[in-house]
Amino acid sequence: MRKQLTEAMIEKLRPPATGRLEIFDSIVPGLAVRVTTSGAKSFVVRGRIRGRPDPIRVTLCQTRETKLSAAREAASDVLRACRAGNDPREMQKATMESAERQRRDTFATVAEDFISQHVGKLRSKARTEAEIRRYLIAPWGNRHISTITTEDVGKRIRQIVEEGKPQMARLVLAHAKRRFRWAAAPGRSWINVNHPCLTLSAKKDVDIIATPRQVALSSEHLRLIWTAAETLGPPFGPFFWILLLSGQRRSEVAEMRWGELDLDREQVWNIPAERMKAKRPHEVPLTPLMAGLLTDLREHRGRGDYVFSTRLGRRPISGFSKVKGRLEKMIAETRGDLETSPLPAWTIHDIRRAVRTGLGAIPSVPHDIRELVITHVPPALVQTYDLHAYRDEKREALRLWGERLARVVDPSPSAGNVLRLVAAAR
Repeated sequence: MRKQLTEAMIEKLRPPATGRLEIFDSIVPGLAVRVTTSGAKSFVVRGRIRGRPDPIRVTLCQTRETKLSAAREAASDVLRACRAGNDPREMQKATMESAERQRRDTFATVAEDFISQHVGKLRSKARTEAEIRRYLIAPWGNRHISTITTEDVGKRIRQIVEEGKPQMARLVLAHAKRRFRWAAAPGRSWINVNHPCLTLSAKKDVDIIATPRQVALSSEHLRLIWTAAETLGPPFGPFFWILLLSGQRRSEVAEMRWGELDLDREQVWNIPAERMKAKRPHEVPLTPLMAGLLTDLREHRGRGDYVFSTRLGRRPISGFSKVKGRLEKMIAETRGDLETSPLPAWTIHDIRRAVRTGLGAIPSVPHDIRELVITHVPPALVQTYDLHAYRDEKREALRLWGERLARVVDPSPSAGNVLRLVAAAR
């Protein structure tokens, strides 16, 4: 059956009782609308490839997906390919594969693979993943990875700088470099040329000038943090106390496991290499105060292995921004409304800097022991030839720091005994 197809005619077609109904177009011979017994309507093309005896049929699309005029143009393309001796089915397959590659190789899709295979192994995986999603996937997610240019990356980094976040801009540039270098590695076919971050320099190209953070928490600030932490209760109160007493990194303390602790015999905390920034195991000798705090927590531990947890030990604590906000509110209430000199903005990492600064103010603690206490990696030659653990030296340094912190928390004349701080903590 052949008629001049119209949109109205196609709309009115009813399904046949049996088989399939095909009505060919009189304007583009070879184009037909097919109707099945279920009522499905589609545009199809029948033709013969030059040099081949058998006719072929190519399904274009459902009628509801395109207009008749577009179907006629597509049918004409198919018939021209047949007259040229090309198989339009192969061309259609190649187009579909190209579209699938376009979908599969978007920035978001490849970034998800990067997060799964690379970021998931990092110590800072949660923070890194959040930054990649917010600053890279959000603006570029639907673009094909090969279309991201050096200009795109530079523009994105400058936008972050203009938002007043130069350090975040530096971090995001580092994430982007690792991300594109990973995608361009042998065995991965997403990028066939040098990646767009290859020549980008934070300082020269996007005007990011590194400025080391110089916030030093005062004695008053340390006292207020310690006192306010007491009102948080477990697990966050003891978490902040251990940060103040040990000088270890936030993630190292937050993800502490009972299996890493020896509280009864050696009184040490052994952090495995996979949890350390330098990928080296680290031993933290526990002072009586730290051991006492952890022993109290052990008496109420959950079924899981995490020391600081709101999920019965099954997961480590998180939500630090919210908890820090609560801490700052308590500090403000403690100081009162008449305070005229506001405290400087601070981060949880500033506590670690305060511990290192405090150790530096204790003359009897050698410089290299101060660095070992907070896990700064010694020079390569020292790592090779000096394998001594310095457990006793580090324990003594932390004991002296604990006494100094006790005097900060309670400067009264009777506060010289560190046991007073232990009692306050419990």
